[in-house]
Amino acid sequence: MVYYISSEIYHQTISSTLKENGELIGGQQVDNHIQFLKFIKANISKMADIDKLVIDFSALDDLDDEILQAIKMYRTMYDEARIIIIAPGRSPGDELLSQLFALGIWNIVATMDYLEIKQEFTVCLTEKGKSFKEALIFKDVKKNEQSITKEGIKAVNKVRIRILGSQLRIGVTHCSISLAGCLRKMGYLVAVLEFNHTGAFQRIRSGFDEKLHDHMYFTMNGIDYYPEVTSRSLPKVLEKNYNFIIFDFGNYSQGNLEEYHKCHVKIMIAGSKVWEIENLMDFTRLYHDDILSQISFCFNLTDQSHEKPLQKEMRLSDGSPMYVFFLKYNSDPFNTYEFPQIKTILKDYLPEGPPKKKGFWFRKNRLV
Repeated sequence: MVYYISSEIYHQTISSTLKENGELIGGQQVDNHIQFLKFIKANISKMADIDKLVIDFSALDDLDDEILQAIKMYRTMYDEARIIIIAPGRSPGDELLSQLFALGIWNIVATMDYLEIKQEFTVCLTEKGKSFKEALIFKDVKKNEQSITKEGIKAVNKVRIRILGSQLRIGVTHCSISLAGCLRKMGYLVAVLEFNHTGAFQRIRSGFDEKLHDHMYFTMNGIDYYPEVTSRSLPKVLEKNYNFIIFDFGNYSQGNLEEYHKCHVKIMIAGSKVWEIENLMDFTRLYHDDILSQISFCFNLTDQSHEKPLQKEMRLSDGSPMYVFFLKYNSDPFNTYEFPQIKTILKDYLPEGPPKKKGFWFRKNRLV
């Protein structure tokens, strides 16, 4: 039986991983401000039936010494129980993690990458858990290692990003893939949904010889791609535990604009050539400022000399500027992990200072 203490930020990741691994949940404490030492003192006598105690450090308000004291107290009474540490804001070299390693606690997950959290947490839940060799990276203290404060971590769960084009073949699919790669590199779980009728995703799957999972999606570089999604099949996608869900809507004149506006983040891909601007103007004439002010307009293949004139031209009726960005050319969206001003476009969802990943590489994994 498992008892877990979790922040609201990682609650979905922890609970879904437990359920996927068939673990019986005996109880949970979910909050962003838990006093762990006080909680252990008050509840330790009631935890005799717990086989695994999962502790998400991002939920705790305690000082490191208090966390260590609480864990020692629990270990003294329940030496056979397995303690699993989820430490998203820390990394190998952290002093507290080194102290836990010295206590014989090897089931430590220290990453902000959601997919890696799921994978490593799954290993911690297996019969043997993590081995000494796997946990050895936490043995030594590195004084230069800095932790990310929990104030710098934001809750990101099923944030819908919908990308629309001002015309056909303007690069919506290309940009959707590039944005997904950028978010995946940051450590988020990402899905890309083909919410149009172009059939491009099936051609991508066939071209890369990828297997379709559950008759719904295929996976490349740790990103799940869903071909030909409809309003009827969408609820099945939303059941899964993604941080960001990117909708490829295709051309606005052929898409479901009502669905487009039911989202957290709206992006429009447009062309800046003389013969392309009128298509964008046709779209802007459809809506009032309250809608247009929510959209990030991203221009494709724009000469640098035209950027300032476009920014000056893209104004709301009251004269205030629209959100305008310019996309850099990339020939291979599957190997491009940058998106212009992503921290501005997704400012409500990304931490101000995301951790730099050390030795990151993409792996072909999928969500179960």
